[in-house]
Amino acid sequence: MQQRVRQRFSELQDMDEKDGQIPWYVVNAAQSIEEVQKEINEIVENTVEKVQSEEQPVGLLWKK
Repeated sequence: MQQRVRQRFSELQDMDEKDGQIPWYVVNAAQSIEEVQKEINEIVENTVEKVQSEEQPVGLLWKK
């Protein structure tokens, strides 16, 4: 089951990247809590910097 879920997420990620959509990030949760938190913080900080420097709003991942 987990492999199918991961495969589907990978397919969705590939589709979004092909269409120039919002980038996806994969965080290895097998790391220590501190390492996972550090990786997530880096992703968030880089995203905030990018949004602020380009003066573009954060987009939606999916539309309703």
